[in-house]
Amino acid sequence: MEEVDEAACAFIEATWHEGDPKLWCSDLMAALHFYLPSSRRQLHGGWSLLKSWERAELPARACPITCELLLGIAGALVEAGFWRDACLAVVAYHLMLRTGELLTLQAQDLVFARDGRVTVVTLRETKGEKLKGAPESVIVEDVAIGRLLKLLAHSLQPGDALLQCRREHWRLRWNQAVRQLHLDDLGVKPYSLRRGGSTAFFRQHGSYDRTVEKGRWASLS
Repeated sequence: MEEVDEAACAFIEATWHEGDPKLWCSDLMAALHFYLPSSRRQLHGGWSLLKSWERAELPARACPITCELLLGIAGALVEAGFWRDACLAVVAYHLMLRTGELLTLQAQDLVFARDGRVTVVTLRETKGEKLKGAPESVIVEDVAIGRLLKLLAHSLQPGDALLQCRREHWRLRWNQAVRQLHLDDLGVKPYSLRRGGSTAFFRQHGSYDRTVEKGRWASLS
């Protein structure tokens, strides 16, 4: 275990010096405990380095964007020929979706009412599902958002993803649109859609409880 701990420390130090994501180190330590149960409470050096990294580096939080910035980014995506990416961004903003929830949506996750509007969207890979063991869903109340979802699902098979491209391609196009509008210095990331949508909702209704319920947070904090 001492050799394993030394190897983990060397990996963490190299990751720090190379400027690679801290997440790699967290995954490493968790994987070691999972695949080597005997390593629990034995990797003191690795965990100490990881905690030091967390103290030295503040988390880079995504900046909440306004509706105007959302439409600007969506417009840049449409101008570049990526109308589907733009529609998904608007949907995520309105429904306060996490990035993983947005990019895993499938046509079969949409429930249509008799008048053709989308009424319920079932989500995949949510935090709530992992905690409660039951799938989460959101209700679509805005007619325009329902139309966008119907447009995205048009001609798709039930198991087809709404994204219709690889996730890294969507992130690359998002980053290009953000740079085009000179917003990259503000820390605008895909998660800014959820943070911006929840901020806009709270400013409109002035209720933390309603915001927590719509955004499916586990607690008010």
